[in-house]
Amino acid sequence: MPVIGPVLRLGTKFGILGGAFYYTTQAGLWGSCAETEELYREMYKTAAPYTKQGPMLEFPDLPRVSDATRAITNTWNGGVITSTNFLMHLPTHVTNWTTAAYNKVNELVSDPNPPSA
Repeated sequence: MPVIGPVLRLGTKFGILGGAFYYTTQAGLWGSCAETEELYREMYKTAAPYTKQGPMLEFPDLPRVSDATRAITNTWNGGVITSTNFLMHLPTHVTNWTTAAYNKVNELVSDPNPPSA
């Protein structure tokens, strides 16, 4: 019977999920804040002898707001200047691109071996 395998597998998954939920509820994970804190302390006492103290990490100071504002302003202004320069030189760019395209099309269309008269 091909139905028994999937049903058994689904039942096993639900059983594991239900057991995990029941165990965590009994342990106090889903209870009040005080119960959860007590569970944390018990777990910490249990795991502490098997773990070693990690290295102390030092994090650099966060940049000041004025520094971040200055960096954002400079970046924004740089983008505006670059866009303006592109628009200012757009006629030249279009002329160059058109000339290059015209020359390439002429090169491709022209007959490399003209017939002799």
